[in-house]
Amino acid sequence: MGVRLRNRLGMVLVLTLSVSWFSGCMRTEKEAEAVSEPSVFSTGEIEDIESSESKATSPEEDVEATGVVGDFSEGTPINYSWNPYVFSQVNLSALDEGADMVFCDWIDAIINGEATVACPSEDMMLDLQLQMSTFFPPFYSLVSEYTYSDGQIVMQFSSDEETRSQILSDFTDQIAFLIHLAAVKEEDSQTVRAIKLYRMFSGIVSYDYEAEASEEIVDVSAYRAIMQNEGICQSFASAYAYLCLQVGIDATTTSGMTDGTAGDFMAHEWTLLRLNDHYYYADTTFENGMGGGGLMYFGMTSAQRELAGGFVAADYNIGSSNEIWGSDFDVSDEAFSPLWNCVYVISVDDGPGGVVILCEDGEGNTFEFFPDAVGAPAQ
Repeated sequence: MGVRLRNRLGMVLVLTLSVSWFSGCMRTEKEAEAVSEPSVFSTGEIEDIESSESKATSPEEDVEATGVVGDFSEGTPINYSWNPYVFSQVNLSALDEGADMVFCDWIDAIINGEATVACPSEDMMLDLQLQMSTFFPPFYSLVSEYTYSDGQIVMQFSSDEETRSQILSDFTDQIAFLIHLAAVKEEDSQTVRAIKLYRMFSGIVSYDYEAEASEEIVDVSAYRAIMQNEGICQSFASAYAYLCLQVGIDATTTSGMTDGTAGDFMAHEWTLLRLNDHYYYADTTFENGMGGGGLMYFGMTSAQRELAGGFVAADYNIGSSNEIWGSDFDVSDEAFSPLWNCVYVISVDDGPGGVVILCEDGEGNTFEFFPDAVGAPAQ
């Protein structure tokens, strides 16, 4: 694509996709009835996950409420260190050449407290700013204003250096905590990592119905979903994508509209994953609406996505670009189709042939799914 990626301190840009388009949201029918109102990746070592005391909320309490804490409290965490430079090759394809390096410089400036960043054009600044909520979620908690002047991005910070340092520390601690909570292991395949993060995240988040209905400006960011475990569809879709990126999975958010056959048009946002050289959709919002204990909306094809919500695949907006669409991607592999009947995950265990997921369907029947077999060559 003619875009050069740049290494920084052992951390690199990652291949992913992203979009943050609609603030409206659609939920599953079950939840509407049940709730009245509410590439190359760097890894390192997780340090002091258990000792972090400055979370925005208490994730442990949220997890206990979902009943999944037992499944995710055991296991050796992946060796992990935060990568601030995750970005999407697909997004870059819609940007001017050199945007990747400006993105890195911008992140460096924020982290180091530098108020200016060289940038070749105001359009590039605005294009990159649209990506910040997904690819650098703390952005709006750190930067209060930015303008373009004489070939530079000029920033004003929202607080003093000590406060900004604490915001970043809390954020990185929370990311490490969530990855630990999902029991992601170093030896896990990308598929297993994606499933573990999906089930963990869809089980702990809380949907903010007041934010969806409000006419006021409300925080529906990935940052809020990560730090407070609450938000709406666009919060959850981008937060889950960001978590996936942090453990080496190519992921993005995708926005779509219903076809209007039900009498109105509804906007929604979910996640697009790349696993084993195939693309799949995953909807943590819908899964949360069904109780957050299953995998019914993981690994969906375009056809299944349309069935589960009525969204028109050809019109999906990828990368906040208005240039890259759902029709540009082949999302037809049905490797995860057995999981669309998984209303509840009974267990996720290590077996002799890899990870084994024991599922229960809607009729009380149990079945096993072997995620490590997805994409494996036939014997």
